[in-house]
Amino acid sequence: MINKVNIWMLLTILLILQIPPSTASNTTVIYVYPDNYIANYVGENFAIKINVYNVADLTAYEFKLKFNTTFLKCLTTSIGNLFPPPPRSLYNVTVDNIQGIIFAQVSLQAGENPASGSGSLLAITFNATAGTDYPWRAKLNFELFDDYLYGTGEPPQTIPHQTLSGTYQTPFNPPILNLTINTSREKIYFDEKIIVNGCLTGNGYPIPDALIAFEVDTPRGKIIVARSFATSSLPINTPLEILELTPCDQYGSPKYNFNVGSFAYFKVKVKSSYPEALNVTITVNPHDQSNATLGVSYSRTSIYSGQTITLILCVPIEYTAMSGNATVYANVFTDLPKNGGTPLSKEKNAIFKITGSPNGNPTIINPPPQGTYITILNIHYVEKSTGFYTIYTTAQYLGSYTAQNKQIWVSIAGDINNDGTVSLQDLTILAKHYGHKPPDGHQEGTQDYVYCFNADIDRNGIVSLSDLAMLAKNYGKT
Repeated sequence: MINKVNIWMLLTILLILQIPPSTASNTTVIYVYPDNYIANYVGENFAIKINVYNVADLTAYEFKLKFNTTFLKCLTTSIGNLFPPPPRSLYNVTVDNIQGIIFAQVSLQAGENPASGSGSLLAITFNATAGTDYPWRAKLNFELFDDYLYGTGEPPQTIPHQTLSGTYQTPFNPPILNLTINTSREKIYFDEKIIVNGCLTGNGYPIPDALIAFEVDTPRGKIIVARSFATSSLPINTPLEILELTPCDQYGSPKYNFNVGSFAYFKVKVKSSYPEALNVTITVNPHDQSNATLGVSYSRTSIYSGQTITLILCVPIEYTAMSGNATVYANVFTDLPKNGGTPLSKEKNAIFKITGSPNGNPTIINPPPQGTYITILNIHYVEKSTGFYTIYTTAQYLGSYTAQNKQIWVSIAGDINNDGTVSLQDLTILAKHYGHKPPDGHQEGTQDYVYCFNADIDRNGIVSLSDLAMLAKNYGKT
């Protein structure tokens, strides 16, 4: 049995040498490389090569390549590496961008040594002039025909060979994007976990290889969540990469245990493969074991092509944080999502531990279907923070941009009259409606109608002892 490692080594060597793996070792082959090119966007310039494999004593060659002029335009051609450049060779190539035919005739000058082995005959640069609507790609042919290889002798003998044409897949036109936000409740309590999910579609079809920026702000505009979500586990190419995310002390030395009431530091290392300089916003967002956000720290900076930057950000571990294994998430955005920013990297996470408080209870959610995202939102109680929280989401895909916002009401469980305090007034309202099943005959829109609903704090359909217990637990909070 052939060892799997050896198979992978062979395929890797074939790729490096640009040898068509489907041919026999002793066969001479003219072929298009790569055999299938997938364009990334309309307007992209890309190159293909016409290669030859395992040829002996080559003195001249000619061929025609046909391409689709609706989607492609030939920009330039240049001689390959198997023959020396002019004037040591005769180079004659004509390009017809109307009929979509490239005709190449190349020969060695007298006195030049014949070429043997493998290499390129011609390099061709194309422009992707048009695209197709997402998610459908057109698959077109790079057709090689009327191809001849000439050897030595008088007259030169033709060299038998095999011909392998190639294919080209069109890019997408910028799609019409739609991004949704759904929450399992519109009104929630502090320390109550809810599900937030949604879908990203292009032209009505789920997009499985996109990144969605996600931000949550308090009523006063403070950022408490900054994350990004991939719409599936498929590979996603990004211009930046987070190489490292390490919990640490203020000097950058690794540290994985933080007590409540202290500061947690996180070292983030980011590398850019983008050809130009970028202004970026780098965020860290720790969550405790109960899935509750502990806040966001961020830095705005610039990063240049090929540059790697390292910075340390810190977040206070408030006394409301639950002990246990915590997770920190790092992201890089063009700007904050509420300012229209979109992800520039895939999210990276790291585990650390929080001590000094009661243990949290984690909730695990399964990965969502392709084209969708999902997360748990849990907000610890903070004084004077009742009100409308805003969820911001953005996405950019194939040149199109979309954004969606949503507000949810967050309050203290037991604040029945929504005045920001759990007080005697709330207890009085609960007592008045004790035993009622909302709305219990109250006219819709009246104060009693609202209060009866709010008095059912645990939302089990009746104002009962369990609601009184929840109110008592939060009594005095403001």
